[in-house]
Amino acid sequence: VAGLAGAEAAALVAMVCHLTRNKEDTIAPVLRVAEAARRAFLQLADDDARTFAAVMTAWRLPTESRASHLQPALRAAAEVPLGMMTLTATLVEPLEVLFLHGNPRLITDVGIAALMLVAAHQSAQMNVLINLREITDEAFASMTRSRLRTLEDVVPRLQQLGGAIDRNLRQ
Repeated sequence: VAGLAGAEAAALVAMVCHLTRNKEDTIAPVLRVAEAARRAFLQLADDDARTFAAVMTAWRLPTESRASHLQPALRAAAEVPLGMMTLTATLVEPLEVLFLHGNPRLITDVGIAALMLVAAHQSAQMNVLINLREITDEAFASMTRSRLRTLEDVVPRLQQLGGAIDRNLRQ
């Protein structure tokens, strides 16, 4: 779900870029980031499905052989959504650029993209956290928690942008 929500958000960003005229120098870099992010989110969605299947397969193994398969599967299942969270962070600044320079008739699409990225980010974070509960490699878990902390400003920034758009629409 997180990967698809992120891909939808990136597609909205790209759409706004395509429909913004006379600002190519400002919008072209945003479009490049959005298109790359959309492709990456779709790949991560596929990766997420694969890693989830591997975790479920490992849980079905006999107890004596489960741990050797489960731990690597859980690490992969935590890394993929963490990658989604990192990718979400790369779209915050481009959204801020679109808020200021994008086609004003499409401001709601910028706001919807921000909302979709909040959903992508938070759902990916939940997936990371649920997998961390079962991971026994404390060094990996600690490093992953540290990486999560570096991404703590993403949702507030997206919510701030969404709030600014909402206030703008209500004027």
